[in-house]
Amino acid sequence: MLSQRQLIELLNNLEADAIERTTSVNDTDKFAQAICAFANDLPNHRHPGYLLIGARDDGTPSGLKVTDELLRKLGAIRSDGNVLPQPTLTVQKIGLEDGDIAAVKVELSDLPPVRYKGRIYIRIGPRKGIANEQEATYPERAASGPSALFRCAPMHRNPIIAEAMKALGFVNRFGYGVQRAQALLKQNGNPPPEFEFDEHSVLVKIRQRIE
Repeated sequence: MLSQRQLIELLNNLEADAIERTTSVNDTDKFAQAICAFANDLPNHRHPGYLLIGARDDGTPSGLKVTDELLRKLGAIRSDGNVLPQPTLTVQKIGLEDGDIAAVKVELSDLPPVRYKGRIYIRIGPRKGIANEQEATYPERAASGPSALFRCAPMHRNPIIAEAMKALGFVNRFGYGVQRAQALLKQNGNPPPEFEFDEHSVLVKIRQRIE
């Protein structure tokens, strides 16, 4: 959760493109588009984005009094079915001397691209827009884990099913299964797994534990 000091730093950082300020309290489309763009993290900042409601473009509070209804409206964007895969976000009210701020912290998605009502929104400098065909093709977040091992980005054939499996608890976090298996094999005393793959298949050889 943001502290008051951290919020003031965000308000005063007028150059950052991972921060959106707005005085509107009713524009759900605007809120959802910003959340979608931050989750997509096209510039690959690899840190959260922030939607600050009750702040002017110059970073000063607008004098807003944040209500529980507004906080519920912001929290509902996560699960109303319009932003898919579901974003990871936290919503909080922070009181300042000149007014309240409703702060929405948006984590980058494990499964981009994220769409709002079927469209992929991205940040273009300080502005957001709809991704073109080239921008909609996302590179891997980082050259580590299975992506470094297989030298390719993970591909989910059906993002909706993948997100549902995660929501139901069958998947803890995308992209970490191989690393977890390697760690458990090492802990058990097994030799490292051997991977053989081509364009059609992957073969994993797991050797018996050495006594």
